[in-house]
Amino acid sequence: MKADPKLYPYPAEGGAYSELKVLRSHAGWYIGRTFWNEEYGYGEPGSRESDYIESEMLALLALASDFVPRSCI
Repeated sequence: MKADPKLYPYPAEGGAYSELKVLRSHAGWYIGRTFWNEEYGYGEPGSRESDYIESEMLALLALASDFVPRSCI
């Protein structure tokens, strides 16, 4: 995995977080951020900002609409 070009530095953890994007886990689709680890040179899931969503299309629509991360509710 390559580093995301739009990263937000987070020096305390030795890397940077991406912009919000649609991601997938075994539990389903969600809106979140990936974390790029500078020391080890790889990306990994960084945060989950939404509940799980039943399809990729619905997750993309939620992200394109006025999505408010659950950390801001």
